[in-house]
Formats: sequence, structure tokens, C-alpha cells
Amino acid sequence: MICLCREASVHRLLPLLRELVLTSTHTLPRGMASLDLDHVHLPRLASLQASCCERLASLQLSLPSLTRLNASKCPCLQRVVLRCAALAEVSFAHCKLLSALTAPGSVCIRTLSLFGCRELGYTTVRTLLVEAGSALRSLDINGALGTAELSEPTIRELCPHLDNLDLRGRARKR
Repeated sequence: MICLCREASVHRLLPLLRELVLTSTHTLPRGMASLDLDHVHLPRLASLQASCCERLASLQLSLPSLTRLNASKCPCLQRVVLRCAALAEVSFAHCKLLSALTAPGSVCIRTLSLFGCRELGYTTVRTLLVEAGSALRSLDINGALGTAELSEPTIRELCPHLDNLDLRGRARKR
């Protein structure tokens, strides 16, 4: 990991960055609700930790070498667009407001946690499973209330190599 302490050296060091950690309730500047790494030159970035960012509402990534993404416990996160072909491990656990998630070309995802993503809907998750299902080994949609109509047989058909599947807690309480 590279410490980006001096502003003048940031642009020179960015291409070397392999891990970026933003895990904190105060990491993002006040008023910043979006993290857009679509046009940032980070060719070696393999791991992004953006968990517990209270203000983060939107995440847009286009990172060719990213293999691990953890954006768990971001209470305001609503929209995510991932264009990361090498992505293998993804967690949005406890992102209760997450309602829009797309990951075109993410055919390498092996582990996906959507635990507690109460606002994710059937269509969003099904589209994601169609895209990434052949590689998925572990899927956690426990508490993803909008996915209740996505049946286990359908999931297993879309994700034939699943070893670990958690479907509990998807029915809304009356």
C-alpha cells in the first residue's frame, strides 16, 4: 500500500497503487457522496476497501485489475456500477439502501455478499446472476428483501457451481 501524503507525488504514484483503503466514517469529504473511479488511471489497483463510509451514495468503478471490493456498511449507498473484469470478491453487506447494482462483464466473481441489502430487487439480482453466475461459488442474499421471488432452483440454474448459498431472511415481515 502506498501512503499518499504529498499532493505533488500523488499523480506519479497512482499507477503503482495496489490497495486503496477508505474505510472510515470520515474518509470522504463533507458533501462528497459519489466515488467515481471510471477515468482514474489505476492500472494495478487490486483491492478497494470502502466500507463504513457514511456519506457514500454512489460508486462507479472501471478498474481492470480490481479483484477485491468491500463496500460494506455504507448506509447511504444506493447506486453501484462496476466495470471490473477481474473482480472476484465483492461485498455490499449491510448496505440497506442499495437498489441499483450493475456489473457488466464481471464474469469472474466467485464470492458475492449482498447480506442485508433490503432494497435490491429481483430483476437487479437476477441480471447480476446471469452475468456472473457461471463463476459464482458463494452467494449471500440473506436479508435482501426484494429478492424473495428469486427461487433456489433458479439461482442454482444460473449459478451451477455454487458451494455456499444463503437465502434466509428474504421475506418482508408483516
